[in-house]
Amino acid sequence: MKDNWKEYLEHDAGAIFNDIAVEHFGNPERESRVSTAGNTIMDLSQFGLIVIHGEEAATFMQNLFCNDIREVDSNTSQLSAICSAKGRVIANFRIFMRGDSYYLQLPMDQVEGVLKRLQMYKMMSNVDILDASDSFVRIGCCGPTIEQELATVSAQLPTQANDVVQQQKITLIRLPGTPSRFELIGEFEEIKKAWQRLNVQAAPVGSYQWQLHDILNGLPNIGQAVSEAFVPQMVNMHKIGALSFTKGCYPGQEIVARSQYLGKLKRQMYLAHTDSDTPARPGDEIFNSQSGEVAGKVVDCQLSAGQGYDLLAVLRIADAEIGGLVLGSSDGVSIKIGKLPYQESDESA
Repeated sequence: MKDNWKEYLEHDAGAIFNDIAVEHFGNPERESRVSTAGNTIMDLSQFGLIVIHGEEAATFMQNLFCNDIREVDSNTSQLSAICSAKGRVIANFRIFMRGDSYYLQLPMDQVEGVLKRLQMYKMMSNVDILDASDSFVRIGCCGPTIEQELATVSAQLPTQANDVVQQQKITLIRLPGTPSRFELIGEFEEIKKAWQRLNVQAAPVGSYQWQLHDILNGLPNIGQAVSEAFVPQMVNMHKIGALSFTKGCYPGQEIVARSQYLGKLKRQMYLAHTDSDTPARPGDEIFNSQSGEVAGKVVDCQLSAGQGYDLLAVLRIADAEIGGLVLGSSDGVSIKIGKLPYQESDESA
């Protein structure tokens, strides 16, 4: 996080920080309640940035990532991932352009490992790969009338999911799902002005409310705890436009393609809820309470806007259809399967 941005949020906006991002602005319970009901703004320093630029940047990424990088330009961002040779998702990210450089936005705990892996693949490619996490300030905003409020910041807004607008030195990205969500990326002064304008009709909330919206919209964030635990289809990447089956080879591509075209997918990602007083952690196991067998794993979990916690979990489809799922052990706290905004039914994979 840029020091001047942290100082501004801490001293001028009353932010309470953990080691990475903003925990809350003084009233976490209220912030949680309003996070899915009204207009909100939040710091996004829990995500890191990797910048890739150079003459061969696009070719380099096309040979490594599971989505088609040719679809990314100054007006279009993309969800994608890097997989292991066994077809497992090491990390996923949003790719966007600013100037002639590509940026990967991913959970902060994944930046170092992904940087090392990219450098390993670099070899003789004419690309530069750097940690750019502190290069820009990034904030998110969302809500039922957030577009009206953003009109005070930018004369033009992205209209479709994943669209990008470069305006007044700020990169604006529209996220998929509801309510309307936007990310703003820029230098300190520009983002501070945007924050101040949005703060009139949008409530500042903790950074992790952003992940709550990701969870409710079925958008996974693959952190270190679940790195290499799932093939892309298990975390619904084929359903959220993050996986291409026509782009050509990349590490793990044969296994990913085989999962798509042979047989039927046995696991997929679900939205779920628990009334537990404590959050589940990514990687925690979920059990079938009747058989005592492991039914799946937690991908991410955040405090619900109501009681308890909302989570994304990769589950055996058969277990999810039967129900009776519990967290942590065969006699743990029960979880209830919810409904994702996109098609939940299994597809050939």
